[in-house]
Amino acid sequence: MESLIITDVTVEKAIQKGLIKLNIKREEATIIVKEEGKKGLFGFGHKDAVIEISKKEVEEVVQPVVEEVVSEVVEYDPPFVVEEMVIVKPNQSDESHEDYSKVCDYLVDVARAYGAKIDVTVKEVSKKLVFQIETEKAGLLIGKHGKIINALQILAQTMVYKKNEKAPMVVVNIGDYREKREVKLKDVADRTAKKVLRTKQSVFLEPLPAFERKIIHARLSKYDNITTHSEGNEPYRYLVVDFQD
Repeated sequence: MESLIITDVTVEKAIQKGLIKLNIKREEATIIVKEEGKKGLFGFGHKDAVIEISKKEVEEVVQPVVEEVVSEVVEYDPPFVVEEMVIVKPNQSDESHEDYSKVCDYLVDVARAYGAKIDVTVKEVSKKLVFQIETEKAGLLIGKHGKIINALQILAQTMVYKKNEKAPMVVVNIGDYREKREVKLKDVADRTAKKVLRTKQSVFLEPLPAFERKIIHARLSKYDNITTHSEGNEPYRYLVVDFQD
């Protein structure tokens, strides 16, 4: 990781000079102020500000292997049919049942657009409302780096919470994607913790959805001398893992 020592009359001017030399934006930089600098009096006692600046190190999150998204939509003959759409929760009101059915219908429409035949079940598991999709075209609906399934989940959440703000957390799962993804994220958390404890330097993870950042944060909370916080704006918000004495 390239690191520069920069001096100038003020800290801010030194920072700007360092950003230009490294050709990076301020949010991409790690800045350590070594000397604040002093103005002096009548030209005497002046002291330049000194900073150390480097580009933030980003730890790449390992993504599960899924099929590439293809743009071609496959036509099916006979016409598209949903084989199963089951809502499992006996104590739900008829109104909630209808709302969940609308979400299922929406997921079906999206699957149809991608040329995929799906079965959808809805059930509440561990205080989560899970829309479980089974299909032979899992990779197609998961998308590269999970972009399509995450987008489906956001839209499903919007539909559910619009009707009931107190509804459980909404999850869209395809096959066992979420389970495998959680294992991957916990592995990333463990490897990151070991690196931070070894180097005592902060590690910046790549941007992740809020619910995936929560998985990593929970995993890292088990480690002593490790703290985490999020930086940036959605959808580019990311976790920073710090060493703490």
